[in-house]
Amino acid sequence: MKLLLLRHGKAEDKGSDGNDDSRQLTDEGIRNAIAVTDALARLADTPELILASPKVRDVQTAEIAGQAFGAPVQVLDLLGENDPDRIINDLMCRRQSRLMLVGHEPSFSATAEKLCHQTWHGYIALKTTGCICLEVFCDPQEDSIEAQLLWMTTPKMLLALSGE
Repeated sequence: MKLLLLRHGKAEDKGSDGNDDSRQLTDEGIRNAIAVTDALARLADTPELILASPKVRDVQTAEIAGQAFGAPVQVLDLLGENDPDRIINDLMCRRQSRLMLVGHEPSFSATAEKLCHQTWHGYIALKTTGCICLEVFCDPQEDSIEAQLLWMTTPKMLLALSGE
């Protein structure tokens, strides 16, 4: 499976209700998410499905990505929990050949590292609107999953590709 891990766009410091989960994208975050996902749509194969954390900023970013790619978006509650092991276990049950996850840190960097190295040391740090592309190899019969890092982009790289 080709797996894209996209971190949400720049969000407000506090949600209107003071809750982290309700933080929305800023105007700059929306503009950057549009530019970044348009650039990603030129670089990467279209995901069959985009799964978003239930946090407002993640859903907003996923919807922007869905428009750029022309792909359906669904909310997956476990992406909001910051638990890389649960994300990895969920991936083992997936049958898509191209999948995008939209969420936040530190769970996405930890997920990428654990898939590639079975441990997390903090070598990867995904910036806001940065993206990681992995080739994930899953063997449900052996209950094993591992990945190879294909590429990682910074927001600056993607904004440059978009002309922003």
